[in-house]
Amino acid sequence: PHVCARQVAQRFTQEAVMNIPDYAKIIQMCVDVLKRTHPPSGRVRVMEVGCANGNTVKALLAAGYTSFVSVDSSEAMLSVCKEQVPTLPEESFVRCVTFPQQDHPLTCVLANWTLHFITDLGEREAYLAQIRGNLEPGGLLILTEKTCQSEVVRDCYHEWKVEQGMSEGAVRAKASSIRGVLVEAPVSWYESALARVGFVDVG
Repeated sequence: PHVCARQVAQRFTQEAVMNIPDYAKIIQMCVDVLKRTHPPSGRVRVMEVGCANGNTVKALLAAGYTSFVSVDSSEAMLSVCKEQVPTLPEESFVRCVTFPQQDHPLTCVLANWTLHFITDLGEREAYLAQIRGNLEPGGLLILTEKTCQSEVVRDCYHEWKVEQGMSEGAVRAKASSIRGVLVEAPVSWYESALARVGFVDVG
């Protein structure tokens, strides 16, 4: 199982590009948004929950950010992440399935394609509340999720995957493998949940 998990982590970027439209562009957009609101400096502290193999933290390092907490539930993902960003100290990496409470407030939390794996919406909202409680005044949450879509949009997404080189069978198998593991919610749910836990300027 450990070898299998390691292989999954090593293939993560390839899988992400095949399954997430504009994967690399979205990572760069996250960096750009953070630079606009909180330019790189020694006091900017960034946490990424669901850091996977480290593509986002690598982009943030290249942009000039230096203080990170990289969180993932997978030891294999964290291992590959460390290899991507070997200059970061060991304490920058946290293996955790719950939100790791911080002794010092965070400037920004990034959660890209992660919270939809918290299948219970009450627990997902509680996780958002924990994020809010660990942000400094004026702090930022950058959130990207797979949300509920119409049948037309789902069909377009299916076709897009085929255009990337996936077979029809592989697309169906992927959908089957995440059923009940990844639980979508409407955009309106996120807007309401974020407001309930204290976020403002949600958009």
